[in-house]
Amino acid sequence: MTKGSDYRITKETVALEPTYDQYGNLCTIVHESHETYMVTKSPKQIIEENCIFYGCSYEGILESAKQILGIKQMVPIALSVALGLYAMPTCSPESDKCCWLFLAHMKKIERHEKKRAKVIFTDDSSLIIDVHKDTLESRWAKMTLLHYVLTTRIGVYEKWESRLGLSAIWRLL
Repeated sequence: MTKGSDYRITKETVALEPTYDQYGNLCTIVHESHETYMVTKSPKQIIEENCIFYGCSYEGILESAKQILGIKQMVPIALSVALGLYAMPTCSPESDKCCWLFLAHMKKIERHEKKRAKVIFTDDSSLIIDVHKDTLESRWAKMTLLHYVLTTRIGVYEKWESRLGLSAIWRLL
C-alpha cells in the first residue's frame, strides 16, 4: 500500500475506508477497481476536496441532494453527474468510522453477523460495514434515486425511454 496526501476520485473509485496510521492520525484506505492504497487525509477531507475539484462545495452538493431526496441525514451526494460519480456515507460523515461507497461499483449487500453488512462490489471484492444490512440497502436506494433524478434532468434517459417505451414503467417506480 503506497501512501500519498492527495487523491482524485474517478470512475475507478470503489470505496473510501477510514483507518488510523501508526501515529493516531485519521487516514483513508482507498479502494479502486484494481488497486488499494492509503491516503493521509480523512475520507471526508477527500470528499470535500473532490467536490470543489468537480465544481461545487460539499455543502452545496449536500444541500442539493437533501432538497431532491427530502432527507436530512446520511445523504448521498453527486460529485459529478457527467462522470457518474455518486457516493454515500455509511454513517454520519462527521464520524471517524464513516466509509464512502460509490454507486457504480456496488453489486449487492449481504447480512454479516448481527448488525453488520457485507458490501459486495462489481469486481467481487467486499467490505464489512458496521451498519445493519437493511439500513445500508435503504441508503443505497436513495443514492440510486439521486442518480436517476439528476440524470433524468440532464436528459440521459429520455432517448431510451422513447425508444423502448419505458416512460410508463418509470412513473410506476
